[in-house]
Amino acid sequence: MIFKRTKIYILSFLLISNLSVVFAQLSQKVHSVNIAVTEDTYIENGNFSKKNYNQSTILKEKSWIFRQGLKSEVRLESKTLLKFDLSRIPNNCKIKSATLTVYSNSFYNKNTPSSSVQILKINQNWNTNNVTWDNFNHQNTIISEVNFPLSNEVIALNFDLTNQVNSIVSGNSQNFGWLISSVIKSARNENFTFEHQFFSKEYKKGLYQAQLNIEYVIEPKLDYRSLYVNDFYLILGDENQENALVEYAQCMEFNQLYLRKMRNCQLWHDENRVKLRNFIRKAKKSGIKSVGVFTESANSIYNNKIDLFNQEATDELEFIDAFHLDFHYWHATHPQEYYCKQYLSKNNFSCDNRGAFNFFLTQLDLFQEIKSGYKYPVEVSLALEKVDDYEAEVLQKYFAAGYINNIHFTIYRKPNSQNEINLFNFNSQKERLKILNNDYQGIEVVPVFLTHDKAGLHLGEWLQKSGTIKDAENNYLEGFKNEENPEINNNIILQKAAWSRYTDMPSCLKDNKNWITPQKLNAYSSLKIVEEKAIQIYNTQNEIFVNFKSDENEEFTSGNIQLYSIDGKLIYQDILPNYENNFDIKVTKGIYIIKVSQGKFQETQKVVLGE
Repeated sequence: MIFKRTKIYILSFLLISNLSVVFAQLSQKVHSVNIAVTEDTYIENGNFSKKNYNQSTILKEKSWIFRQGLKSEVRLESKTLLKFDLSRIPNNCKIKSATLTVYSNSFYNKNTPSSSVQILKINQNWNTNNVTWDNFNHQNTIISEVNFPLSNEVIALNFDLTNQVNSIVSGNSQNFGWLISSVIKSARNENFTFEHQFFSKEYKKGLYQAQLNIEYVIEPKLDYRSLYVNDFYLILGDENQENALVEYAQCMEFNQLYLRKMRNCQLWHDENRVKLRNFIRKAKKSGIKSVGVFTESANSIYNNKIDLFNQEATDELEFIDAFHLDFHYWHATHPQEYYCKQYLSKNNFSCDNRGAFNFFLTQLDLFQEIKSGYKYPVEVSLALEKVDDYEAEVLQKYFAAGYINNIHFTIYRKPNSQNEINLFNFNSQKERLKILNNDYQGIEVVPVFLTHDKAGLHLGEWLQKSGTIKDAENNYLEGFKNEENPEINNNIILQKAAWSRYTDMPSCLKDNKNWITPQKLNAYSSLKIVEEKAIQIYNTQNEIFVNFKSDENEEFTSGNIQLYSIDGKLIYQDILPNYENNFDIKVTKGIYIIKVSQGKFQETQKVVLGE
């Protein structure tokens, strides 16, 4: 049995930034990558049609034709097969050029007036370990023909594969590799031989292995849109509210929902997890590609039962596939007192920006550990405000290692007195982009557009009167595209936009007929909620949770916890020094009495474990 204690807060935190950041524009910079062949071999017909040449240091392409009279001939052929791993190429890019280079040092030609080879796109998968002439599919697509210079020295032969690689990267075709074969042009009654040998990747540890050189640009666009859903616990379980949210998201073409205040959904109750499962399945079946949650720390994934929920998922349609780390380690010149008390001091981190950032990194490590235990992939996004050079360099390493998928920056802007908006060209936003933008290719930033903000720096009124969310996104996108300073837009990936928050979003015209408006949320949740007490106790089959309800600025005083058997025997007792300690206690299945006290408050409750 595990005791878990958390402190319940009724506050919502929005990670926002004075800067509108996000998407990558690499259309100003051409990126180049050289990819070595990952699989290569050749196949032969005739007596060798069942032989596999996977370990050969040479690759052959040949045609030997022996004529017997005017109508009969014997044809011996071999073909070279090549495959390249294109996963390093971003799927949001445009291929400017893709050149395949193979190297040869052996050429044989007899009675062949033309020495040409052709390259074909392979249309069916093959495995270099077992492919042979007999089991290979020979119905492939011719791409181009190249003249082969007559030489017995090492020469490079180049093929243009730009269109084919572009099609693969954009998802319009599959990557099964390419084939090199001879082009037969000879006199009618002649015997002839035509053969080239290429180096394989096994030759001298890849000295002359085939290479695919690709140049590409990442084109900035905003074709993926996320919606921050505030106070989701007031929506979950109410069918009308759920349907209204899904319908609005469809109308506004949102691809992703981020759900806030998940702790208030109290997923330790089985029936609440069922309601959430049904909602996510409904949303994804209605066209929402992703449903994520806000979390202030990785531990809250456990404490709020998000991890349990995901472990119970039977398929991706009922799986939470995005975590948004909303940890405000910055605030003016140092973290807020709340973060120092709640996270930093008790975990031996200094209460300054560097200490908070280092704690922040431990949360990314924990997220990676959590993700590794799931059957389905999870996207991790961060809310960041102020980033210095050191922090940017560290974050780039986390990006490269796959710990982070994107960074969200909030844009605090409103129209000027002439009702004009400028969502990109202001200094604080550009400075952040400069810091993030260095040699690492591919940091994705997501601008968060506000429809509500206490300070009035938002687009809510402008959207209600004259603008649309696409107008705002295009305003930012055009500023990004037209930015002339390469230090700002060279290596930033810009593909997504986010909007906060749901209940302040503008109406949407559906099918040019009906206006869809976000519904006003209920005053009370329809979920099963624990009674509001100073100390709340609830349990699952093998876990007991203790929540302390207080103001977030209130100093936490230590408490006491005691566990008794049903006949009154004390089994366990301990002190509760802070909010997040877990205690592992071995007990048998049965009925127990738990007693928790803190200051002037005390709560006693019967719990049943193991059933």
